[in-house]
Amino acid sequence: MSWIFGIISQNLTLGTIKILANIHAQPIHKIETSNIYIATGGIKQTCQFGSFPNSSGWIVVGSGIKREASRIRFLSPTDWQTILADSQIKLPDLDGHFVAVKWQPQQIKFFTDQIGLRTIYFAETDNGIAFSTRLDWIAHLLGTCQIDFETFGAHWLTFNQISSDSLIKGIKRLGPGGITLCTPTLIKMENTPWQPSTISAEKKPEELEESLKTLIQPAIEKNYTLSLALSGGLDSRVLLSLLLAEPQQSFALHTFSHSSDPDVIIAKRIARDNNLAQLYFNEPIPKPADCLTILKEYIGQTGAGETASAFLKLRYYPIVHSQNKFIIDGGFGEIWRRQYLNRLLRRGKKALKSGNPHLIYHYLTRHRASIFNEAVVRIMQKGIEKQIESLWQTMPQIKEIGEENFLDLMAIRTRFPNSGCYEQARMDCEVLNYMPYAQPSFLQQLFETPIQLRRNGKLFHQIILKHYPSLAKYPLVKNNTTYPFYFSTIPAWIWTKFKAKLGLSFFDPSVIEFLSVMKEFIQDIVNSNEIKNYSAYDYPAIKSLVEQFYAGKKELANEVDWWLTFELWRRAINAN
Repeated sequence: MSWIFGIISQNLTLGTIKILANIHAQPIHKIETSNIYIATGGIKQTCQFGSFPNSSGWIVVGSGIKREASRIRFLSPTDWQTILADSQIKLPDLDGHFVAVKWQPQQIKFFTDQIGLRTIYFAETDNGIAFSTRLDWIAHLLGTCQIDFETFGAHWLTFNQISSDSLIKGIKRLGPGGITLCTPTLIKMENTPWQPSTISAEKKPEELEESLKTLIQPAIEKNYTLSLALSGGLDSRVLLSLLLAEPQQSFALHTFSHSSDPDVIIAKRIARDNNLAQLYFNEPIPKPADCLTILKEYIGQTGAGETASAFLKLRYYPIVHSQNKFIIDGGFGEIWRRQYLNRLLRRGKKALKSGNPHLIYHYLTRHRASIFNEAVVRIMQKGIEKQIESLWQTMPQIKEIGEENFLDLMAIRTRFPNSGCYEQARMDCEVLNYMPYAQPSFLQQLFETPIQLRRNGKLFHQIILKHYPSLAKYPLVKNNTTYPFYFSTIPAWIWTKFKAKLGLSFFDPSVIEFLSVMKEFIQDIVNSNEIKNYSAYDYPAIKSLVEQFYAGKKELANEVDWWLTFELWRRAINAN
């Protein structure tokens, strides 16, 4: 990630600076005063900084975005200099994903973007108050840490974490729309959950199309080319249809994954048929030692949010960046198709209306791996219910905004900062990138759009058929199989389920191949005292899981992958 790491102290010593410098990577920029040390790095395009009079200055990691007429512009150092020079800093109208820092001799202020796609952590130490955009680094600074299983419960047992709290005890996290004031002895934090300014149903499809067009036409440096992450899904195809309809917009495509993945097959067909330049990557799995080196960094940054094997698809951004590509991604397009939290809407409507955390929890569950003992699972479940209860206290009344608007707002407040933030921060260190669907200005328009246009991808289908109808001849991809373009949500779900039962869905062999490469390492650690003695684990269950997988039960690959992910993350943060 483009990162920040530092400390504010009453008496900053060279010894403290040396400790921090031994943890963080090579910086692009450093600030050292009598009581402040800040290092920042990554790639220069997502790591900006400047100075003010009277020994003060600023740093921004990530990207700020401003709408201007018919296109968007990424904020330059001059823009940030002007914004952060103001004594009353205001960032509510900015799109983008970023952490901004303004430092003065005796205090530092921190700001996060509206929906929390970037975040920063704080911890009180013997030498002062430390802060970092990387949780693993600040955990390493503290020494041995403890996972807060009440907070971690939702991170593991549901789709994603619900609160914006830190996963580690003794470390605080700044949430969406957050401001933190730090002095050598004080941390004062406040978050502002994102809220649409109005909720109506007045937007016409044409207005939304024009707004989305603005977001896919960024003003970028002449030596860069926009590169669309194309899959077989609907969200990236909408962006492609608009790009193809604007001949003045130069762009390319890129696709990662196994060659037999239907996402890859469909994306390649579209690129070939439309004479579009496309980068495709699917390199061999590295050797075990190289995997461990990569995973130490990858999992340290992604916080056990994705499996260890996911790095196989996500390791190519530096190559894309080296070719001067600026990535545009269809991430979070699901929210425009009313795809989030539908289990709670369709099956748990009574629970939803009741607001009862115990009932609601059951409609948010996601199985990863059964690796924790019963006592820890109870703590995790209790924590989930607390997070749901706290969330409900900040949400508008369902009867005021309607069930589907309520669920979409819930998704924005929980999924964006807790699912998207980890990979967003990692990507910012490797490549220029942004997601049009995840911009607050466009999310505002979501709540001004008739719900019937949002359901079943109706609006997205209309955009494709209007702007580049030939893209409708290609099937769409869902759950590792294809379905006809014109199917709505329910028929698509039935179709893909039926194909899966017939064995017609794609199974990615990369996970099994990866676990085979890592076999010796996994079998060594599962028999180690470090695993046997970790009090949170259900050790017999883990040992049985690993033994059964390597004895031939390949259907357990996903659970082994998730356990390995957690174990490597636990080591990355030094959790006892």
